[in-house]
Amino acid sequence: MRVEIVNWGKYQPRKDYKSTPWLRLDNKIINDFKISQLSPAEKWLWITILALAATENNSSFETSVEHLAKIADIEHNDTNSGLKKLSNFGMITTDERDTNGYVRDTFATNERTNETNERTDRSHAPQKLKITPDEIIDIWNTELSPPLPKCVGLSATQMKKMLEVFPQLPTKEKWVELFVKIKGSEFLMGQTEKKNAWRVTLTWLCDISNVMKVLNGEFENTEEEYDVEAMTKAVEEKLKCL
Repeated sequence: MRVEIVNWGKYQPRKDYKSTPWLRLDNKIINDFKISQLSPAEKWLWITILALAATENNSSFETSVEHLAKIADIEHNDTNSGLKKLSNFGMITTDERDTNGYVRDTFATNERTNETNERTDRSHAPQKLKITPDEIIDIWNTELSPPLPKCVGLSATQMKKMLEVFPQLPTKEKWVELFVKIKGSEFLMGQTEKKNAWRVTLTWLCDISNVMKVLNGEFENTEEEYDVEAMTKAVEEKLKCL
């Protein structure tokens, strides 16, 4: 099996070295959404893969599930699940040649061999996201901050809670629609007669129950009819700018 690290230059920019004893890891890794979805054993597997690539300063190398499990000193199941997650997150690609010499995706092929296993694996495997938390933060800061508080990042706990929101808001368009609804609510925008009135924050929206309240119109202005046509037009205008 050949494992290739996507964007290897991000972790080792020195292409002139044949072998390197160090790697570049940004301190933002502690809040990285993809990393937060890995178990402790799977995180160590990721570090092991990076270290193995660094030994020859090459983005790809030959290995096996058994070899990685032994080197990382983790269970075979953790190695297998870790490779699947890293592959699904677009952090690595894995392939190997079959008996006819054709290259195939290691894990995709294994999942296709048995329909029952495929359904089981899909129910537990992380799904590729159409929008990431970082993109949501960028849209929030662009569209709502100011006047709403700027979001500089989400904790690992908040990111995990946000996973419950994605089924309701799986695309950029859906998040923009949510933010337009928020803009149309005087209460959520803190535009009330109260001094230092409460205002919505992005961390508050990490709770699926709060998101559903917004979507169900619980914070709409009561003094005038909610203009659906205006909201739709606003969404279309915002999407043109993204």
